[in-house]
Amino acid sequence: MKGAEQAFQELQALYEKVAGSKTYNVSKKLSAPLEFESTTVSLTPLEYAYQAKSDGGSKTVAVTSPLKWVLSYSNFPPSRIAELLASRNRDEAELRQFISSLLRAPCRHFEAERAIADPGCAPVSGRQ
Repeated sequence: MKGAEQAFQELQALYEKVAGSKTYNVSKKLSAPLEFESTTVSLTPLEYAYQAKSDGGSKTVAVTSPLKWVLSYSNFPPSRIAELLASRNRDEAELRQFISSLLRAPCRHFEAERAIADPGCAPVSGRQ
């Protein structure tokens, strides 16, 4: 396919940058062909943790944003990345697949690179 090798090299360069970061620390090498478990995308409201502070202390609350949305592959919902990163016995293969799925997401040019660098941020969000 015309341009396939160049597209893979670009994906590999992005993947190496992210995979070797302190946050993920997984193998930097992608091998072709890439496996796609699902190409179905899902759109979910952005959810994040907010630290509410007062004179009496602080409390973490979950917030669902009604105007920001996350576009992801259905087999890799946004909540899964937090679970993978928090796990001591995380599955490196699943984490590698998650990273590569974000990098090849249909709208990745908007915010996917920022989302990977900061797992607390949504891969793609809607307009406010």
